[in-house]
Amino acid sequence: MWHHWRPERYANVGLAADRETSGAPRDGGAIALFSGGLDSVYTLYRRRQGLVGPRARNVAAALMVLGFDIPLEDLDQFPAAAAASRRMTESLGVPLWTMHTNFRALTRQWEDAHGTALAACLHLFAGRHGLGVIAASTFWKPLNAPWGSNPDDRPDARQRSHGDRPRQPARCSAISSRRW
Repeated sequence: MWHHWRPERYANVGLAADRETSGAPRDGGAIALFSGGLDSVYTLYRRRQGLVGPRARNVAAALMVLGFDIPLEDLDQFPAAAAASRRMTESLGVPLWTMHTNFRALTRQWEDAHGTALAACLHLFAGRHGLGVIAASTFWKPLNAPWGSNPDDRPDARQRSHGDRPRQPARCSAISSRRW
């Protein structure tokens, strides 16, 4: 897919493994990235309310990352944003963890690379949480433009959100009546 979108930058590569394993899921629940924005709030709310279907794993922790939505240079703004996010996550019974990274400063192509950065942060918690949750930032549809965390890169997300994802006003309405 990336070779199709940006052939001047990416080449097809072959992958091979001597064996495949299906690691046993950890019983620590899922960990969800949480920015405090509409998409992450809505994702956490739906999962904690049991509105995503029987296959969904419960979110047991949320992670907010300084260096993504809030640049590292804005360190003085992060504590207030984290406190507001913590109020939201804890009102749903989910602790908020925070971390910081300079990943964004290391790449010139943030639009391409941010999905990798999100997954890398979640992977740090793989020993405790067997699943990482990244809120959808677009509606599912075949995208004709590259975006580092789109559903076309993630068959699991494509299957779960195909066509039934509420639009912005419906997401706002679903969470607006909650007292955070």
